[in-house]
Amino acid sequence: MGLARRDLVTAAIVCMCLAMGLTGLTTFTCARDRESARRILCGNNLRRLASGMFRYSDVLEAGNYLSFPLGRGIAHDDFTGAEWLASLYWTDFVEEPSAFLCPASTDDNQGGTDLGRERAPVGRFGPGTVSYAGMHYGTLTCQDVPSRKILPRHTFTGQAPMACDDTEDPINHGTCSNGGMNIIFFDGHVEFQSSAQLDLQRAVGLNGGLLQDLRN
Repeated sequence: MGLARRDLVTAAIVCMCLAMGLTGLTTFTCARDRESARRILCGNNLRRLASGMFRYSDVLEAGNYLSFPLGRGIAHDDFTGAEWLASLYWTDFVEEPSAFLCPASTDDNQGGTDLGRERAPVGRFGPGTVSYAGMHYGTLTCQDVPSRKILPRHTFTGQAPMACDDTEDPINHGTCSNGGMNIIFFDGHVEFQSSAQLDLQRAVGLNGGLLQDLRN
């Protein structure tokens, strides 16, 4: 092979390697940008849910928070955090079914069919109907919560979490090792916390954690 041809082959190989590297970098950048967009949309969903809860509280409950609408859940004497959030849809304070779905998850409520219009439909309402965890009466520290329908607003500080991404497998925003979740607090601000900041395996509904009062 002549020197000139060898140089051309070498140059072609270098260009190919550079192109492959750029392609990989572009793919990585696009994936990162998509996830960043999903986190933003997810945070916006949580803000919509919080806005609905604030309006629900002001309009229907004289500034208090509804802990659970008895009789509307799958079981009349139990109520999950997902149903607590879904009550905003049942009462038309949040009208878009998509607001209950994290764009990074595979959850699907069939355009609201699985949410139900006035209560949780048995056989349809499940872990994938709402992508978020919310307050659950069984984990609240208020006295006699199961017999109470109203929770005074002063029960919760602004830094108490109202809702967050759920931890139903798979984690909405990545795996437990490198993922994270959006959390909205009762003062209305949203934070994204990574797995380095939050133990995702123990984040929702387990004692001792920031999100111990939440459940999907």
